[in-house]
Amino acid sequence: MNRYKNASLDENLLSEISVIAIGTAEASSASLCHNGYLRGEFTSKLVNEFMNAVKIRVDQKTPQLSKVYLEIETFKKVELLKKISFESIISSHRLKMAERRGGAIIKKIFRTLADEREGRRLLPEDWAEIYFGFNSDDLRKRTICDFIANMTDRYCLEFYSRIVGQNPPSIHKPY
Repeated sequence: MNRYKNASLDENLLSEISVIAIGTAEASSASLCHNGYLRGEFTSKLVNEFMNAVKIRVDQKTPQLSKVYLEIETFKKVELLKKISFESIISSHRLKMAERRGGAIIKKIFRTLADEREGRRLLPEDWAEIYFGFNSDDLRKRTICDFIANMTDRYCLEFYSRIVGQNPPSIHKPY
């Protein structure tokens, strides 16, 4: 007869263990959020662990078929961190609001610059030279896309502010 057959954990004990585990995880999380040194040390340890878990299986006969992989326990941790990041950051309503606002700003800049009457004149000289070097409407629109893609976030917001007239830094500031 199995000696563990009649052994079972008390439901109250399981509940207490769960509460302690959740409390410990919450306290650790709060410490990481508020202590940059601790967060840096934690991140450094994770990176070191993940780097040391990379394994390479070299195929001597056909080197291009060699395999690079993570040890399974490390792979699970990486996948868990990816899931947490996706759920808490990438899928967050704050980021979605910023993405939506950013998309609206970029569309406004593009539509303004693509305007046949005045938009192209708003391009800085170096980009206007490229723009006017093309006879194709598609290539001119591509130039506008490239101009926007080369903007920093700060410059994009500043450019947008100038277009819509909201808190422009200065009407005399050069591009």
